[in-house]
Amino acid sequence: MTYLVILIIVVGLAMTIEVVFKEHLFKSIRGRIICALIALASITIWDLYAIPGGHWIFSSKGILGIYIGPIPIEEFLWALFVPYLWVTIYRAAHIILDKKNKYK
Repeated sequence: MTYLVILIIVVGLAMTIEVVFKEHLFKSIRGRIICALIALASITIWDLYAIPGGHWIFSSKGILGIYIGPIPIEEFLWALFVPYLWVTIYRAAHIILDKKNKYK
């Protein structure tokens, strides 16, 4: 359950940053879907290797217990939302720095 709470915070934070800076990452739903699928595919491939090999583990205390294969559902959501947060933060940082440099 802890993992899901963190994901909700991540989504809320990313959406807040996007609204505050009026900077939308994608102009179309198609762009969002393509980016999400790339992130999901790459993280899923890693997890399919790492989880069975014992390189990556998930505590049953922190997750809901719903799995698709060896991967908990929260990990799929993580693959969709965390890259969105980081790119949003990156874009917001550029907006802040561009404004700061503009006034020098």
